[in-house]
Amino acid sequence: MKVLREEEVLIAKKSLALDIYMDVLKKQQQFYTSVLTRFRGSTEETKRSNRDPQQQQIFQSWNLAPYSAVPMPPDLKSAPAFL
Repeated sequence: MKVLREEEVLIAKKSLALDIYMDVLKKQQQFYTSVLTRFRGSTEETKRSNRDPQQQQIFQSWNLAPYSAVPMPPDLKSAPAFL
C-alpha cells in the first residue's frame, strides 16, 4: 500500500470536492433548463389562448384593473396617515 504525502492528500480532497461541485452545477443547470422549458411552453400556450376572441371578451367584461383595490399613498411621508 502506497503512503500518500500530505500534499497528495490535499490534492485528492480538492479534486473530489471539485468533482462534487461540478456535479451539483450540472444538476442545477438541468433543473433550471427544465423549468425554463416548461415556462416557455406555458407562455406559448398563454399567447395562443389570448388570441381567442371569446376569452378576450370575457376578460374585458370583467373590467379588472390590476391593483385597483389597493389604495397607494402618494409618497412615503404620508404613508402613516393611511395606516
